[in-house]
Amino acid sequence: MTARQPKGVPTGGQFAAERKPGGTELRPPERIPTMPDSVGAVPFSHEVALRQVGTLNVLAISGGRVLLIKDENQQPVGMALPVNQGYQVHIYLANNDTYTVQRIFRGKIKGERDDVYAEELGETAWNASCYQNVEFP
Repeated sequence: MTARQPKGVPTGGQFAAERKPGGTELRPPERIPTMPDSVGAVPFSHEVALRQVGTLNVLAISGGRVLLIKDENQQPVGMALPVNQGYQVHIYLANNDTYTVQRIFRGKIKGERDDVYAEELGETAWNASCYQNVEFP
């Protein structure tokens, strides 16, 4: 009898998950297909981004699961909040010190909002996670 892979756990594909004592980190192949071009010059801090999204929003969106998205140099450039049914919310810090929030479905961008300020990040991430009843451009 073989063990089944739990839903929501990356199995190769876009990312390969690597367990570390501090949580799960994502190692992209050569380039993350969903990563915007305006990302990478400003250092990304997931602690700051999590505070700006809000603890209760993170719990409501992903149940507290937060995955780091790293570039080819293993530097964090964003974070992924796995939602449900293959959906994820990706949050990137753009070079102009605003955020880019994406709704991702199985590796494809279903919606993207650029130039999101820190005050709007929690509500924008929440709207991106509501894939059934909220339109997200």
